[in-house]
Formats: sequence, structure tokens, C-alpha cells
Amino acid sequence: MQINYLDVKRARGFYNNEIKNDRDERRFQERAQRAAYWIENSAPEEFKFSLNTEVLKLEMSEKQVSFIDTLRNYLKNEWSAIPDDKALHEKMYEMINALELEPMEVFTLLYKKLINLEKGPKLAGFIRTIGQDRVVKLLVP
Repeated sequence: MQINYLDVKRARGFYNNEIKNDRDERRFQERAQRAAYWIENSAPEEFKFSLNTEVLKLEMSEKQVSFIDTLRNYLKNEWSAIPDDKALHEKMYEMINALELEPMEVFTLLYKKLINLEKGPKLAGFIRTIGQDRVVKLLVP
């Protein structure tokens, strides 16, 4: 819901393959509305975020710029070949190690670029959930 700005109709598209009948549709609608209500009214601040709508310009080192470029190109060109979250996570660590960066600085940088926070949901799965187009749009050095 949060990556879709609490818009139930927009979030619905993510579940197209799982909603097979009226009962599934009704359950999705009820859960989505409850989730949005919880986020707006009860969720602790550390659970709240919204996906950036514009590229966030940040002060970055040359290595960080190189990482963002490398990851962005990988996601742009290899998205359909990423089998699961674990594979993306491992690939990001390969890139981090190749550039001799610290994982925490890279993850913080990515969260800032995506949701303008220093931490958030598990990153590889989060990236895959957001989707190729939106992630590639936001990951500009």
C-alpha cells in the first residue's frame, strides 16, 4: 500500500495474478482498506514511508555514484533474469565489495534514494516489489 501512496486501486495491480474470483477481490479490498487505515492511524513512525516521486539529489562519493550507476544498469538490463530476492541481494553485495564500500552506507543511500529514510523494508525484496520502472527512475546519481 505504501509504495502505491495508499491508493487501493493502484495497489490492486500488484495482485492481479492472485485475485481469481469475487471472494478474492472482496478480501483484497477489505485488507487493503484496513492496511491503509492502520498506516494512517496506528502505525509507529518507523513503519511509515512513501516512495519518492522525484529523483532525490544527494551528496555522494565517486564510489557511491559508481555503485548507483552499476546497480541501475543491472536492474535496467537484467531485471527479468533476477530469479528471487536472494539473488538480487547477493548481486548487490558483489557490487558493494567490488567497489570496496560498506554495506550500511550503501543501504542507507538506497533507502534515501527510494523513500528518503535511512532504513526501511528488506532492500532486495523491496526493490523487486517497487518494480523495475520506478526503481530505475529513482536511482539516478
